[in-house]
Amino acid sequence: MKYLVSIPLTLLVFICNAQFAKNGGKIHIKPNDEAVISLADSIKLSIGVQEEGWYPASFKAYVLKSAVNGDSILAADTELVNDEKENIGQSLGEIKVTCKAANKRGFHKYYEILVTGFIKGTNLHYRSIPEKGLEEILNDGKVAGRMERLEAYFRKLGFTKETFEGYTAWVYLDEAGSLEQPHYRCIVIFRGETALYCIVSKSELMTLDKLKDQRDHRTGKYYFYQRPSDRNWEEIKDIVYGFIPL
Repeated sequence: MKYLVSIPLTLLVFICNAQFAKNGGKIHIKPNDEAVISLADSIKLSIGVQEEGWYPASFKAYVLKSAVNGDSILAADTELVNDEKENIGQSLGEIKVTCKAANKRGFHKYYEILVTGFIKGTNLHYRSIPEKGLEEILNDGKVAGRMERLEAYFRKLGFTKETFEGYTAWVYLDEAGSLEQPHYRCIVIFRGETALYCIVSKSELMTLDKLKDQRDHRTGKYYFYQRPSDRNWEEIKDIVYGFIPL
């Protein structure tokens, strides 16, 4: 996978978070409009900034090509499936989607689609926002066993582990927000394997105890548990640049 070490303007203004929908969660074309998609439980979404209880939301699915017309309108009463052909939802009305031919064995009759709309905050599993779960673990005052709890949380949400010279990073990639390469959503960086050093969020404001420094940068919001030297600051930014896609 190739990643860019500079940031396109369009990427900088695109703000998204990842979260899971509750069973029966509904996607609407606009807030307070009729629902057009009903979701199964724990479907991964990419969400934007909440406004008056509503979040912009998107997710990926597969549908039969016959369910999408030439104007990329998904028909009502269409089953949505994942890459194992398991049901993840149902269209309740027509909705315009982004689509491409599915590049997966056994899916020659399917499109991969990106659905975008709005979802009510009450239809989301709140703790599945990576930063919110991290806040709960890191602010509970329980140092003993904290690394084990963090690793369990990373694995549950699908963080990937990457190693760099002197650092270990657990990275959450926002795979639900695009049909192309995902960009980072949240990165937790350790000195060595276990010394918590920095949390980087692309957009989410965090409330964390015992921070030594906090910085806003065009690449994200940086929360430091150890005050960085100029050299460390550059090293951390280099790690983050590595997860911004071309």
